[in-house]
Amino acid sequence: MEALDTTIHFLKFSLSNNTLMSEEVYKNGKPVGIWKNYNSYGKLTSELRCPQIAIENNISGKVYIRFIVEKNGNVKVHSIAKSQHAFLDYEA
Repeated sequence: MEALDTTIHFLKFSLSNNTLMSEEVYKNGKPVGIWKNYNSYGKLTSELRCPQIAIENNISGKVYIRFIVEKNGNVKVHSIAKSQHAFLDYEA
């Protein structure tokens, strides 16, 4: 018997004001697609795409990045502070 393809969408809400905080998608238990994070006002703050090659090779983990935000809000410099894998580092 073949397992069914299962796609799960997680929508996380703030309990204090019922605002959407994040969207996550998993297929067969693995992260896929674009994950989105929102601030406390419901404004999109970041998007993260899990690379397909990382999913296929069962590569996961956290990549820590270093950056400087200027007074006007622009990001000046960034680098990888803690690497996990080249595929994930590139996406970060």
